[in-house]
Amino acid sequence: NSIQQYGTEFISKLCEQLLQGGAPSLHFYTLNRSKATLDIVNNLTT
Repeated sequence: NSIQQYGTEFISKLCEQLLQGGAPSLHFYTLNRSKATLDIVNNLTT
């Protein structure tokens, strides 16, 4: 789904900015949607 892909990319970029800005860590509330969270984490580790 293109909306899910857009959201994953947007949040991945936001997380990168937070970490680069000095955030010590990130915490995700998955609300039983672990695939989206795993996609974001995978984007951050590549």
